[in-house]
Amino acid sequence: MDPLKPLLTRLDSFLEAQNRLVYRYDAGLAVELPRAALRAGAPDFGRIESLLAVTEASEARRTEDADRIFFRALRPFLAEEVLHARADHAEEEIHALEAQQEVTFGGEILPFREARYSLPLEPSHEKRVLNANAMSAFLLAHRGPYARRAEAAIEGFRALGFETGAAYREAFLGEKDAERIIDDAQSLLRSTEDAYRDVLGYVLKRVDPALRGLPNGTAGLVDVAAAGVATALLNALPPREGPETLTRWLLEWGFHPGGEGNLRLDSEERPGKSAAPFVHAVRVPQEIRMGVRPGNGGIPEYVDVARAYGEALRLGALPSEAGLTERRLYDARVPAAYGALFALALGQAGWHRRYRGASKPQAREAARLLAFFELFNLRRVAAEALYHLNLESRGPGPVLADDYAGRLESVLYVRAPKGHFLERARLGLSLGDALRSRALGAGLATMLERRFDEDFFRNPAASSWLKASFRSLEREDAARLDQQLGPAPATLTHAGARTVRVLGA
Repeated sequence: MDPLKPLLTRLDSFLEAQNRLVYRYDAGLAVELPRAALRAGAPDFGRIESLLAVTEASEARRTEDADRIFFRALRPFLAEEVLHARADHAEEEIHALEAQQEVTFGGEILPFREARYSLPLEPSHEKRVLNANAMSAFLLAHRGPYARRAEAAIEGFRALGFETGAAYREAFLGEKDAERIIDDAQSLLRSTEDAYRDVLGYVLKRVDPALRGLPNGTAGLVDVAAAGVATALLNALPPREGPETLTRWLLEWGFHPGGEGNLRLDSEERPGKSAAPFVHAVRVPQEIRMGVRPGNGGIPEYVDVARAYGEALRLGALPSEAGLTERRLYDARVPAAYGALFALALGQAGWHRRYRGASKPQAREAARLLAFFELFNLRRVAAEALYHLNLESRGPGPVLADDYAGRLESVLYVRAPKGHFLERARLGLSLGDALRSRALGAGLATMLERRFDEDFFRNPAASSWLKASFRSLEREDAARLDQQLGPAPATLTHAGARTVRVLGA
């Protein structure tokens, strides 16, 4: 039997079923995510033999060019499936834990997912700290499945013949990403430190005049999160305006919030629903699912919903005649880059004057606040990427909890609970995705400003350019998108410089 046949005939249906499962879990419609059961019906996707067969076919002289492109795009997907297959049971444990276990917050018992959602909403700094410590202690006590997930990835590297995650990524992405991640992240952190620390103090004082960052203060990560929903700051960016304002903006710019009729938005309030907006490509391009949990997200909610729209509109705009390579084996950093672009559009003071009717001072304040949160997240993902490289090399032992907290505290200047040291870790090809997509998003914004002026976010010529890019039948990966942006590569340092300019405006 041809070992490639099951892969070719089941790929689309396997990914549809997988993405539908994940969507239901994120939407709060399910408390379990049975990945192992799904894979039992399509075991070829997690087998090393399948990867070897596709590699052989991609290198064979008899293979036609179109098939060779497909096989080369399939290889990274299959390599990740080898890792995922080893982690399926740990992932199921994690999802069951987060959906069903409870955390005690100041005498109140909450399901874990609800506790995480409500953490920044507590108005008292002292209670926020207690709750954050309770969450951290819970994760430390239940670190087993998170550690097993990381171990599965590290074991997967070795099973595929790689001593390190960096060697694995170089083989399947064609990039020496460890060096690039380290250089880019460290450059960002150096170049933005002064601007970040200056505005951090301002933001914390707006939440609570007594709050101070490190080394002398007691402010923590949860306090920065609380700043995003603090009354004193929301006067500059009222959250209840968000959905209507974003819809009005998209329509004027030339994008329908429903995409081509294929973007399905779930905006219902539902216990267990993800606090952060999410996008899942159930069927591409026929069914793109986007979820939003409205109401309490404050400033981050504005940005994250815009980010989700950019990603969803990019995925949903692919022509129906696009092949399997373009529809299913796309580089995830590309739609994420367009999501980053849409989020950055909100960082323009002119956006707030036009779509929110803000005065010049109000618009400037809103733009600076959004720039601060963007810079906070840039610095956080940079620190976490450096930490995850260390995690790959040392393994997920409890000693790394101190390394995780120390790295975050040294670049964010607020206290970081140790318990989260494995929660956000995703090892493998996606380790540097957040950095790369944000750098590309900043590169896209700069390119559009150069072509269509600083108000590109309402220029129909800019949206026409984007739509044409979305509908290309040629597979777009991060390297190809980067080449389209100009002679200088998109870097995280450039992304940081954009936010610094707004902060200093």
